[in-house]
Amino acid sequence: MIARQSAVQCLPGIYYAVNTVSMRLSERMVSERKKKGLTQEELAEQSGVNIRTVQRIESEDVKPRAHTIKALALVLEINPEALQDSIGPAADSRITSDRIHLLQMVCLSCFSFLVVPFIHFLIPSYLLKRRAGQDQFLISQGRSLIRKQFIWVILLNFLMLMITAINLVIVYYLKKDRVITHWGPLFIMYFANAAFLAFFFFRIPAICRKNAV
Repeated sequence: MIARQSAVQCLPGIYYAVNTVSMRLSERMVSERKKKGLTQEELAEQSGVNIRTVQRIESEDVKPRAHTIKALALVLEINPEALQDSIGPAADSRITSDRIHLLQMVCLSCFSFLVVPFIHFLIPSYLLKRRAGQDQFLISQGRSLIRKQFIWVILLNFLMLMITAINLVIVYYLKKDRVITHWGPLFIMYFANAAFLAFFFFRIPAICRKNAV
């Protein structure tokens, strides 16, 4: 409970809805399953729902769709509306909207590579740690984006070192004055990363809306 409270303090009025709503649904699922004496595997088998889906619902990683809730409720012998009311369409819309907002903030913070290209990934990392709370979807998507930025930094440094090494060979061993400029490859790397971030930014709403089972 401490982790959830700290998440609320970091982002007041936004992730409180995510954690409270998910907690009610997951706890109800676990409670009703145990009342029936079913394991997760048995519930998945009898309902026709994938075992991974059952696990993700109970661990608050996803928001189940209506047909998933109906299949589970039938096996648990409870009214599907009891579970549907726990998530509610308004709360579901709010969760999706807040996820989109935070991921877009993380994505925009990655553009700091234009100013501090070698350590810029620390900025989205800090933002994600402060704002994501216990939302595993946000953590997963944010970390994936940050890993790509870290890889970009490695590739940029490797490319610059390679060009420098080639120029040293040209000057000291081949005795030529014409060297390879760093500006062309540097521009290509910067443009490629900016294009990737822009593409990801506009895909975020679709990615968040697909995060359902």
